[in-house]
Amino acid sequence: MSAADRRERLQVAFEHATIRYRRENADASVVIAELIEHHGATYRPRWDTNRLSVAGVSSSCTWSADKGLLQNWLDTAGLRLMQLAGGTQ
Repeated sequence: MSAADRRERLQVAFEHATIRYRRENADASVVIAELIEHHGATYRPRWDTNRLSVAGVSSSCTWSADKGLLQNWLDTAGLRLMQLAGGTQ
């Protein structure tokens, strides 16, 4: 997969999650399920740390298996997209 394809995959997943969670106020657990189903995300809820990986971007949260985790992933994915737009890896 080319860098452009990876960036596009991340952009689509990020836009989906942003629209569903931040604009439509969908429940975080529902958005995570949609990311798994439609965008190939992996989700690992555990007692010590929760992890969400989508399109090459991973994030974790120790206090929340849904809301905090999704917010962390959105922040991390947004930063990654800005880096890619600026040409930095």
